[in-house]
Amino acid sequence: MLTIHHLLRGLAAKRPVFHNEADFQFALAWHIRERIQETVRLEWKPFLPGNMYVDLWVPALGVAIELKYRTRELEHETPMSHRDLPGERFSLRDQSAQDQGRYDFVKDVARLEQVLRCRSDAHHGIAVLLTNDPSYWKVCSGAATIDQDFRLDEKATEGEGRRLSGTMAWSEDASETTKEGREDEIALNGSYDLEWRDYSTVAKPEMAKYGALRYLTVEVTSGSALTLLDLGTEALRDACLSPDISRVRAVTGKYQPLYEHLVSLSANEWRTTFAEVESILGNSLPDAARTHRPWWANDRSPSRSQAKAWLEAGWETRNVSMSCETVEFHRVDAAAS
Repeated sequence: MLTIHHLLRGLAAKRPVFHNEADFQFALAWHIRERIQETVRLEWKPFLPGNMYVDLWVPALGVAIELKYRTRELEHETPMSHRDLPGERFSLRDQSAQDQGRYDFVKDVARLEQVLRCRSDAHHGIAVLLTNDPSYWKVCSGAATIDQDFRLDEKATEGEGRRLSGTMAWSEDASETTKEGREDEIALNGSYDLEWRDYSTVAKPEMAKYGALRYLTVEVTSGSALTLLDLGTEALRDACLSPDISRVRAVTGKYQPLYEHLVSLSANEWRTTFAEVESILGNSLPDAARTHRPWWANDRSPSRSQAKAWLEAGWETRNVSMSCETVEFHRVDAAAS
């Protein structure tokens, strides 16, 4: 099944970072279009009260997507070996007002609920927040904040996940400047558990304070709970390349994201870089991957968990270049059972 997480992992391999929110919006739209061969509308107007626009709309599936990209200051240049962004410079601006950023994300969830409630052709909504600002996912300690209702912390308290639900409002201590244009309470019909996931690491923590990007998704459904792209056309289902459940369970741990990415590909060849593989994994490769050529061997030994990931997905590695840090994955005739 091709989920929003599959899509974002695939996008991270090509685009680990974005210049701004519009860049993120266009890149995700293009990636969805490539993956499912369906029309994707940008800045779609659902003709509802309030002159509302939705960032992305996939009409064939009835999927509406709202995107937020919040950044802290970061200078980054991609390596020349990167397939899609060779030597490109990124200067992320320092966006403050995290309290307003949280309000805006929760507002996106409410807007998606409205779209699904008022339009019969809308079946699924997804709100996505991508950021390199840890204050969005870190636990708030100490006294309550003015945006306590809108907090998006990974865990509100130790051992208890944060949940968005009910009616939310600013605290009485919030200033008029903070609330300007955001005065209204936000009432959600649904209840949504929050889980942050790694998107990419463009710089090691010791090199850049804000070099890690993470994302949060909230999915809104109408009727039965469906996952993104578990809908629609025969062509879409072919594109999903749904793996057998027993095989998914056979590949777990650090290299499962690589397995899932390979299963989701429609092409028979994938030429990539070590850095792109790391982006998909959400973690750095071990040193041996860059110093020991046999690490990339198609070896079914039990200790070779990395090789098990691509072999179980039905792929093999070829033409590994340790100097250029590139590798080719080729689909074989049949995946291992």
